[in-house]
Formats: sequence, structure tokens, C-alpha cells
Amino acid sequence: HSCSGRLKMKQLLDSCSLQGHVIVGVGTHVFVLLNQTTKNKTSNSNVNTSCDVCTPIELLIAQPKQDHDADTTVEAVTCFLDDNNNMFYCAVSRHDKTLSLYTISTKTEESEHTYLPNIVHKTSKRSSGLVFARLENNQHIIILAADLCGDVTAFPILASSSSYDHDDTVISRRRRLMLGHTASMITGIRLVTDYFLEESSSGEKKKRQRILTCDRDGKVRVTSFPNTHIIEGYLLNHESFLSSMDAAAGLCITSSGDDTIRLWDYSSLQQLALFDTSSSSSELTTTTNNRGYITNVSIQRNAQMCAFLRDGSFQVHLLHIIVNVSDHTTLFRLIHRHPSVLSCPAQPLYAKFMPDDSILVLIKDPIYLMHFKKKEGEEEVFEDITAASELCNAMRLVEGKYYEQMPSSTVDIGENGQVKNLPPKTNNSRDKRQLCEEAPRQISKKRLDPVDESTIVTPTI
Repeated sequence: HSCSGRLKMKQLLDSCSLQGHVIVGVGTHVFVLLNQTTKNKTSNSNVNTSCDVCTPIELLIAQPKQDHDADTTVEAVTCFLDDNNNMFYCAVSRHDKTLSLYTISTKTEESEHTYLPNIVHKTSKRSSGLVFARLENNQHIIILAADLCGDVTAFPILASSSSYDHDDTVISRRRRLMLGHTASMITGIRLVTDYFLEESSSGEKKKRQRILTCDRDGKVRVTSFPNTHIIEGYLLNHESFLSSMDAAAGLCITSSGDDTIRLWDYSSLQQLALFDTSSSSSELTTTTNNRGYITNVSIQRNAQMCAFLRDGSFQVHLLHIIVNVSDHTTLFRLIHRHPSVLSCPAQPLYAKFMPDDSILVLIKDPIYLMHFKKKEGEEEVFEDITAASELCNAMRLVEGKYYEQMPSSTVDIGENGQVKNLPPKTNNSRDKRQLCEEAPRQISKKRLDPVDESTIVTPTI
């Protein structure tokens, strides 16, 4: 199926733990902001005092000599913290079709400011979205990479005994095609975990995992994991490409080129709420002549609020998710209070709710990161804490040497203000069952992809 198109949605910011560790992509560079507690002795006593420090760690590129001129622009980043809070795993995909995996000890010394990847997978297609996954036995962690041709492939995070060395390159046969979207481009991927009680169980909760993938044709596929040959269904209603997706608390939120944001129950495959940005207040107008596509959505971990960005707007917009218990309906409400609190000095490129419900925003300006936190005693008012944020202060140590490589937008806009090479709009009157029956290729859970000529590169120092 075709990989054509100029819809470039990037996954440039991620955080996965209450410890506040963050990974951020800045042009061709990637930084980890690792929150650590250090102990210092006071000058007048032998008493140890502890304080939190956050130092940027740069994740370096490891490339074969012949690939030094390759385009290493960052396409997607993600991270994962193990159960003991000791190891922080990071994954980075780049424009040159590489997938780099890093393992960082959270106990690392403050002097360690750079890391080389443990392994680098050479992929046949460019990865547009990444997510770590733990298999059912909880012993093995893998990385799922969604690519621009509609496939999701699983890679190991460590080289195995099936790997071998050849000219400083380690070749691995360990990769598996997990699922595929027919003739479409994947624009987002999430792994969701839900716990439930079985009727016959003795009160013990069972875990169910699903992969959510959204695509250029305006649909979200809900797939069982790790048994990805089981397609649970689709979320269908959008009339244009899906630009972004997020999930929390059993709910999925999507944004689209049809100017709508929709909330879904991915278990029942039902749409719960819709917000039409094209018919909303003038607060959503853009500062440029661009179409103002929604480029990014993020949902709070308790699913009570979501944030979204629009191309050409210098603001982060907030929506309150309201559940009406009496008639079991859900609706979005645009938060009007203090809209200037979430204003940015430049185009926001990515926004994400942190585990503590604060909001991190990546922008083009040399500030790089802005940090907003709920004002104490105010449910819907966020204040700018960028100046005092340890995460933002850590990024300021990078200074301004990388900002010129940052894109002005995550969408490739033509002179007419439209996204280049978009597919035609989905016909809403089309039978949804017909869409569902056009199932992506069924992938046997025992099937392995053929080995690429160079799948893993292990750097030598």
C-alpha cells in the first residue's frame, strides 16, 4: 500500500511516571530530563540534606560511517520506567529510518550528560509513533513502532543470543509484524491497559491490553494485545484524517482535519462527546492564514480535562470533560477563564498532560519548554510556572544552539493553507460495517518478518 502523503504528525514529548522524568525531541537532538534527589552535607554540620535536581542528558546518535549525511530529524520519542524505578528506557525514531533504544539508570551520576544507544534497529519504513509494551508474563519489554505505511512492528529492546557481530554491526532476526492498516498511514499509537473482575474469579483483577492506532483515513482501530490477530473494532465518525490521539481512564480522545475533537469509549466503540472547533468562539482563531488544523490533543490521566493545539495559534486550549450522571451523557466545555495563562511566545508544537496533571508544552522558541500547573484552590485555572520549573530550567542549560532546527509546525502546509497530499474526506453515509469488514491483514502471532539487511547497529566507542 502507498506511503505517499505530507501529513507529518510528530511525537516529540513524553513522560511516563510520577517521578517526572521526561524525554523531548528538539530538531535532530533528543534530551532526557531525569529528576534525581541528591544528598549534600551542610557546611556547618555533618547532616545530609536532600534536594531535587534535573539535568538534561543528551541521547546521542550512533550511525555507520557511510550514513553521516543522513537526515536525523527526530520523528517520535517515548519512554518507560521499570517497576523498581531503577531503569529508564527510551526510544527514538528518526527520518533516516532508524529506531534507537537507550537504557538509563535513574541512579546515574550527575556527570553523565550523554548516552549512546544500546541498539539501533534499521527499519524498512519510517516510524511515526512509538510505545513501549510489556508482555503478559511481565518479564519482557518490547517497543512497538507504527510506520508511515500503516504497519505496527514489535522490536526487542536488547540484543538477543540470535544476534551476531559483523563489522561493528549486530544483525538481529527478532522483529515481528503485529498489525497493519490497509492502504493508510498511521498517525498515532497508544497502548492501553484496563483491569476488570471476572465473574468466576475470587476478587482478583485481570488485565486486558489493547493497541489503539489512528490513521489518515479518519478511523481508530482497536486491537487486542498481544493477540493482535483479534480486531475488536473501529472508532468511526470522523470525516477527515486523524491528526492526534490520546487515551486515559478507559477513554480515547481524537482530533481530526474535520475540525472536531471526539471522545470515545474504546471498549464499547461508542462516541461519547464531540467538540466542533470551527463553530466555537473567536478565541480559537489563528494568528496566521493557515487552515488552523488541530495538531495535538492530550488528556488528563483522570479524563476530566483535555488540551489541544491548533496550527497557527500561540495558545494551548483547554476543554473540560463533563459527565452528566442523570442521563449518562458526556460533553465538552471550552474553558474560558484566564485564556491568556496558556499563551505561548511562539507556535506550540506538542503539549502533554504530566502524571501530576500539569501541562508541558514544547515550542519553537529557544525557551523550548513551558510548564503550566493548576493554581491552588482553582479547579480550571492554570498558571505559568516555567521560570520555577526544574524541567524548564534543565532545558535552558541547552541554550539556543538547537532551536533553528525546530520546525515551525508539525503539519506540512501548502501555499493555499491546506495540508499537502491529503486523502479525500470519508463519506459519512458509507456503511460502517463495510469499513470494518475491510480488515487489515490478519497477522498470525507466530509469523516473523524477513530480516532486513541491517536491523540492529550497536555502537562502539
